Parts: sequence; structure tokens; C-alpha cells
Amino acid sequence: MFREMRVAGITVDPFTNTPIVILKDLEEKEVLPIWIGLLEASSIATALENIQTPRPMTHDLFKNVLDKLSVRVVKIEVNDLRDNTTMP
Repeated sequence: MFREMRVAGITVDPFTNTPIVILKDLEEKEVLPIWIGLLEASSIATALENIQTPRPMTHDLFKNVLDKLSVRVVKIEVNDLRDNTTMP
């Protein structure tokens, strides 16, 4: 079953202090929390808040290359979850 989801925000696990990205479906009925690293959380938060950095990060450069090549990511499929880690 496929469900389109969007990044709803970032929070922190109160027990481990680990960042969590929160995905919600378009109707906001289903939620998928994914525990992530601190650097990834920082990058996602920067993008969500439209903050411009003085120089591009590696993922920004990769996105720019994809944009120049007119490549579009249509979907990312998560098909398993193990120990709070998604498995594409």
C-alpha cells in the first residue's frame, strides 16, 4: 500500500535526545516518525525554514545537479522499519 507523505517537522526523542523527522500523510491521519542523525536534522530544519547558508552543502550540490539535468524524484518507497531505521 502506497501513501503519499510530507515532512511535517522535526522533534527530539526525550529519552535519547535523538532527532526525529515526522512524516504525515496528506490527510494528516497517518504519522511516520523516523529517527535521524543530528546533521540530517539540522539540514532538514534549515530547508524547512528556508534558511540560506553561505555556501551549499553536499546535498544542495546534488540537488542542483539533478535540477540542471531536469531529474525529478517521483517517490521514495519505505518498505521496512527495523530498530527505528527505514529500509528503502
